[in-house]
Amino acid sequence: MFVVAGFIKGTEKPEEFIVYTAHWDHLGVGPPINGDSIYNGASDNAAAVVWMLFIAKAFKQADSKPNRSVVFLLPTAEES
Repeated sequence: MFVVAGFIKGTEKPEEFIVYTAHWDHLGVGPPINGDSIYNGASDNAAAVVWMLFIAKAFKQADSKPNRSVVFLLPTAEES
């Protein structure tokens, strides 16, 4: 398993953390197609990762920095 992480240090309570993590496992299950019943797709991981990157960018571009530290965590191979 690999993890990519980002960190923004809080201004008032840097020892307290808000954690954003991205991985939407799948869109549900249904009748098997070619033996696979999981509805995989872009939301399997990519959409959630993009969502989190936009949140990180908004934090960095904001006029005021967050009071608490913010961690952005992107795990891979979480199914294993």
